[in-house]
Amino acid sequence: MGDLSTPLEQYDYIDTDYYEKAVKKYSKLIGEFLMDFSYLEHELEIAVAEIVNDRSHDVGYLVVQKIEKTADKIDLFYKYYKMFEYLTDRQTKELKRIFDSLVEINEFRNKIAHVKWCSMQKNGIVRYKIRSTKKTGEIRFQNIIIQSKDIRDKIKEIDRVIDKIDEYREKIYQF
Repeated sequence: MGDLSTPLEQYDYIDTDYYEKAVKKYSKLIGEFLMDFSYLEHELEIAVAEIVNDRSHDVGYLVVQKIEKTADKIDLFYKYYKMFEYLTDRQTKELKRIFDSLVEINEFRNKIAHVKWCSMQKNGIVRYKIRSTKKTGEIRFQNIIIQSKDIRDKIKEIDRVIDKIDEYREKIYQF
């Protein structure tokens, strides 16, 4: 895909003609995605809490409560579970696949949460970040494409990853 960035003209005006239609088209999906993501994050917190203390979640939650960024929770989950000495190569690869999926879903969540939805165009192009070029200092808007299908696919992926985390934890604790 080519560069979707656009330069700032003299002033920043967004054509909001499509906004009302975008609200109707995307809001339910975004809400479902965010709720499912919250469920995934909860499962991640439980997985970390259990590795800290498998008899109770309270000690693990003392650790989890201090971690604000989901990316840091994902990293801790991966590192904790990777430390199991008896992991087979297959289990290590499975853990890496779960980790990669978690990272990808979290990056998508950040995009969903931080795009400028008022800039949504009919073709799915939406403003994501403001950047400036190092050479000239020109202000550019970084745009991405988000389609309804993308959100639906990520919702399905969240469900799969939740199941994979549960299955993985069950396998790991059966030694």
